[in-house]
Amino acid sequence: MAFCHIPKYLMKNSIKIGSILLLTVFISCQEKVESRFNYGLVKSKIENLTKEQAALFDEITTDYTIKVKSTYEAFRGNKKEGRPKILALYQEQDQKIKNILSSDQYQVYTEEIKIEREGREKYNTTLIRDELGLDSVQTAQYNLANEAFYKLLIDNHDNYHGKPEVYLQYYAEIDISRRKAFKELMTADQYIRYEQLADEHRLGKVEAY
Repeated sequence: MAFCHIPKYLMKNSIKIGSILLLTVFISCQEKVESRFNYGLVKSKIENLTKEQAALFDEITTDYTIKVKSTYEAFRGNKKEGRPKILALYQEQDQKIKNILSSDQYQVYTEEIKIEREGREKYNTTLIRDELGLDSVQTAQYNLANEAFYKLLIDNHDNYHGKPEVYLQYYAEIDISRRKAFKELMTADQYIRYEQLADEHRLGKVEAY
C-alpha cells in the first residue's frame, strides 16, 4: 500500500489546526487501504443495500482491515498469540456488520465472508473440481494435490506478504508441479477444461495474500 503524502505546509499551522488536517489525511488513507479479502465482492452479493448501509460497510471493513494488519505485524512470527487476537477482531467486525444489516442480508454476509476467510480461491478450486466431473479416484487425487499446494503456499506466507509481485512469481513456480499432477490424473479433455476454468476463476490472482 502506498503511503499518503502530507504536504510540508501543513506542519507550519498551529497544533490544533494541524491535528485536524492530519486526522483528515489519515481518514483519507484509510479509505485506500487494501485487504486480502475481496470486500467489494462480498458487498455486491448482499441484495438491497442502501447507500447508508454500503457506506457503513466500507467504513467498518476498512477500520478492521487496518486493525488486523497492525495486529499481524505486531505478532509476526508468533501465530500462537497473534491468531486469537486476529480472530477476536474478525468477531468484532462481524458483530458491527450484523448491526447494520437485516437478518437476510447478514446471512449472505456470513456465507461470503466465510468463503473469503477460508480462501475464495480454494473455494473456487472446489467449484472447478465439481464442474470437471471427476470420478472418485480422480477427486481424491485432485484434493490431495490442492491440499499439498496450498499448504506449501501458506507455509511460505511470510516471504511474500505485502509483496504482490513476489506472490505471483512464487505461485506460478509451485503451480507447475500441481498442474503436472492434474495432467497425469485427468483425461486430455478434462485437463483442457481445467485450464479454461482456472483462467475464468483467475486462480493465482484472486487473493492478495
